[in-house]
Amino acid sequence: QPKHTHGSHLSPTMVLVMSVCFIGFVTALHVFGKLYRSRTAASNASA
Repeated sequence: QPKHTHGSHLSPTMVLVMSVCFIGFVTALHVFGKLYRSRTAASNASA
């Protein structure tokens, strides 16, 4: 069995890891966006 299969033959573990990483990435982006927005809003209010 060749190592480079066409994506459709992923192991359930890889699918789980990838989905968890994706969810974590989206959550991190959301949190960073909130922090960035609150920080810029605070600096704009003080300026």
